Amino acid sequence: MNSRVSVKAIRQAENSSDYFQQLFILCERVSPVLQGKCCAAQPGMILPNTNNQQAVAQLYQELKQHYPTAGAAYWLGRSWSLLTWQPIYIAFTAIYQLRSLPNLSTIAQRHSPALIAGFSLSSDDVQEGDYPTLIAQAGQQLLTLFSYYSADLSQLRPLREPWLQRYLSDTVLLQLQALHQRLPGCELTFIREQAALWLAALELPDTALSSIQLTADQQQLFIQRQSCCLAFKATECNLCAGCPCARSKTKQKEAQ
Repeated sequence: MNSRVSVKAIRQAENSSDYFQQLFILCERVSPVLQGKCCAAQPGMILPNTNNQQAVAQLYQELKQHYPTAGAAYWLGRSWSLLTWQPIYIAFTAIYQLRSLPNLSTIAQRHSPALIAGFSLSSDDVQEGDYPTLIAQAGQQLLTLFSYYSADLSQLRPLREPWLQRYLSDTVLLQLQALHQRLPGCELTFIREQAALWLAALELPDTALSSIQLTADQQQLFIQRQSCCLAFKATECNLCAGCPCARSKTKQKEAQ
């Protein structure tokens, strides 16, 4: 796949209503709960460049009430995942399906009990360009957003930067795995190139590139996760594919 496309400066999107309508349709195809609107933020939404400590603390407590036996590590990890998943998914959808990027710095996220799903964008600015340009711009916007979210979350429990980074790396790489499955002719070389761009844009360690692997038959892309979502502690489910806990259990069995 060729990622070299002429770069246009940031501009007010022509036919912006058509553009955003298309973007929102594509987002809902990625996930039915990834529902977007172009409007000002509504009361109770999680806002950018704002102190959201009360809303984030409420989210954490809701998770604690819904999954009382899961433990603090799950409640914290799930809170971080919920706060960050939508901006990343929107960025991937816009960049790889529309070769563009809306202004994510204006995103407001809908908060409902134990869930963050649905969003609004209050700016109709759109940038067009090649993949490196768009990913670099997305990285700047996401890093700013995530700095506010992590600051709010750190008021509940101390956060370690490597822990936050592992969650973000996994989210990005799993999105690239989904991209590899959706796009016909999408080669592993392209995915590795895109992964390197995303990790650099989000200031994540490039050691995560080693997580991108092929299955034993060399046919499917496989992501060896760096973090465990701990969902098995909240619900009766198996470990995720590529979960580090599964790898640890395998090593324990081999050592016996």
